[in-house]
Parts: sequence; C-alpha cells; structure tokens
Amino acid sequence: MTLALGGCQPVATVPKPARGGTAVEALVGAAGVLNPLFESNDSTRDVNSLIYQGLTGVDDQQSVVGVLASDWSVSPDHRTYTFNIRQGVKWADGQPFGAEDVLFTYHVLQDLEYQQPGAEFWRQVGVAAVGQNQVVFTLRSASASFPLALRIGIIAKHLFGGMAPAQISTSPYSGVRAMGTGPFKVTAINSFAINMDRNPNAVPQPYLDHLVLRTYPANDPQSAIRAVGQGVADLVGGLQPQEVDALKGRSDISVLESGAKLRSKNKVPFKVELVAADSFPNRQVADAVARQLLEIGVHVDVKAVPASKLVQDYLLGRRYQMALASFDVGPDPDQYSLWHSGADASTLNFAYARGWGLIDSDLETGRGAVDPQARLAAYIDFQMLMADAAPAIFLYSSRYDYAMSPRVHGVRMNKVVQPAERFQYVTQWYVNTSG
Repeated sequence: MTLALGGCQPVATVPKPARGGTAVEALVGAAGVLNPLFESNDSTRDVNSLIYQGLTGVDDQQSVVGVLASDWSVSPDHRTYTFNIRQGVKWADGQPFGAEDVLFTYHVLQDLEYQQPGAEFWRQVGVAAVGQNQVVFTLRSASASFPLALRIGIIAKHLFGGMAPAQISTSPYSGVRAMGTGPFKVTAINSFAINMDRNPNAVPQPYLDHLVLRTYPANDPQSAIRAVGQGVADLVGGLQPQEVDALKGRSDISVLESGAKLRSKNKVPFKVELVAADSFPNRQVADAVARQLLEIGVHVDVKAVPASKLVQDYLLGRRYQMALASFDVGPDPDQYSLWHSGADASTLNFAYARGWGLIDSDLETGRGAVDPQARLAAYIDFQMLMADAAPAIFLYSSRYDYAMSPRVHGVRMNKVVQPAERFQYVTQWYVNTSG
C-alpha cells in the first residue's frame, strides 16, 4: 500500500505532536453500512477500522496481539481458546465494555437470520462467557490461526440488544451515529464526506480532534489523487506504481510506501531463492510473490530458468529452497503421483518422508474407490489434511478463456477443461443459419 500526504515540508527538527486540528483523507468509493458485521467493500472496512476494535489485531511484526483481549490461553488439544477481556475499556458514549458485548457480537454472527459471508463458520464455533471478564471459544477441530479470525470489530450490546440482524444493519448506530471503542466516532454523513470526532474514551487518545473522509467515485480514483494535489484533501491511499512515480517528483507531496524491515535472526537476514520457469505467466507470478513476501520482511531472489531445466535440475530431486510450479492434473482428482510418499522417487513427487500416513491413505482410497461419494469423501479429507500440512502453497487455479467471433454459434465448453478439450463439442458449432 502507498499513501500520499499533501503539504509536508522538510524541517530541521522533528516537531512535537499536539492535540487538535482536522485531517482530510480522500476516500475512493463510498462506504456502506458502518458496522463491522456488515462490511461490503474496502472503503467500509477502512472507515470501520477507525470506529471499532476486535479482540485481536496484528502488529508490525505480523504477530497476533490482543486489542480488546488482554491475553488468552489455549487448551492442550488446541480446540478451546479462553480470552481474558481487557478491563477499564469504555464505549464512545461512556458505557463500560465487557464480556457481554463480545458474547452478543458473536451471537449475532451465529444468528440464522445473519446471512453475511462467514456466517456458517461462526455457527460451528461454541461461544460462552465465563464470569465477567472471560470468553471461551470452542472449535470442532484444532486451528492455530483462530485468533486471527477474532480481529472482527465488537459492537455494543446496549446499542443493538434486542435487534434482529436486519435491524442492526439499518440502525442509526450503524450509520450516522456509529461508535465503538476505536479512536473515532461518526458525527455526520452526507454524500460527499464522513465526518468523525475523536472518541473521548479511546485509549490511546488520538491527537486529531476531527477526521474527515471525503469520498470520491470508485470509477474515478484520479479525482481523489487530484484532491490531494489541489489541497482539498491531505491524504489518499491505494496508489498505483505510475501514480507513485508522478507524485514523487512534487515538492508539496510526500509518498509513504508501506514496506517491512527485513527479518533477521542473529543478524542473518531472512533471504530465500525462488526458482521458476522463465515463461509467461510464471516469471510474473514469481515476481509478485517476491514483492508480497518483501512486505512482511522476507527477501526473495527470483531465479528464472527454462521450464525443462526447472523440472530436470530442480524439481526432480528437490534441489530448491522455494519453487514455483504449475500442474494440470486433468479432470480426474487422482493426485497419487504428486503427493503419495510411496511414489517413484524419479517422478515429480512432493510428499514428506515421514508423517504422511493419513494423506497416503486418502490417496489410496480415492484412487481405488469406485463409488463417487466414497471418492469425494476421501478427497475432501485429503484437501483438509493438505491444508493443515501445507507441503505447498496453492496460489490459484488458472482459467482458459476463449474469444469467439459472433459469426460462430453453438460453441460451449465444460467448466473444468484442458485446452485441447475446447473442441469437445465442435460438432455443434455452426456459422450458417437458415430461415
């Protein structure tokens, strides 16, 4: 992410911050419902992050830390998480924050009338309060990443209690009167801007008295950038590389690029080599992965080689630190050769040497079962085990797009297709019509 700041001039000494004043950000795209349980777009998430807080957050080292939770503990089987709620926290209206607000928020997420993305996940989680300052979450299976899910903002029971999900989303407290435990609260909304005042009960207190989010059309992000250049706004985010280059040449605007300090241990920097085919889109994908890892402090040297060399010199025999490879497994889900630990060592195989028994079993069952439902069950379990073991990071499944002249009719393809199979229904194509 890149952020541009207007009117920043070099100074001889670093000024000391003082409370007061107003800042204006140019926000690309209008925000929707100002409630973290009903976020519809990035602009809404941006605004909500100023108003609400979750039990957890992520610090500058990409570690999960407590926000409205002071700390937490995990049961030996990693299925039960007990969170201690931070004490002394108040809502923007001065009411005390407590475990009942946390419980209320997650019960809304579990409500059968709540139909937002992720609802089904929360309905599989047990949530209970233990005393006044503890909330316990019980999972159906172990999940080391569960604390990350608790970044969702907590809403106030005393404001929304007794409301159905649909009523919560349309309440003034999810709009013009939105407030939480975060640094700001909403004071006014119109078609041009969202005006926010400092939350007097926020800890820590913001220096700014007011923050204005001036909205600009999502289909015209340049208007937001122009606003900063013209002095109408102070900040704008989400710049594209070419916009960054243009703004860097201006003396009245500073460009802040969010990156990460390179991670190291015992003064040894975290650097790895990623080998990839030098063809499109493999090289481009490898470069993108390198850029994203650099943002969290991991330096990646991309080594592009011919595809044949990638296979022979690196993948066969696993002579790499990281490798980018693409596979077309065809229409059948059998991936025995890629992941079974008993596959021939001379083949492209990426199984671990030990601790692979359940995955091997699923691959054997899936390969040998005739019944489609039995195969499906085996491969669903295989996918879950693979996600947990993570022998590889699956980036994406590519599509095959096919352009057609309007002169040709009757062309159709299956959803999962190998390129040559685009001719599967060629007998149904036609160009001439009658009548």
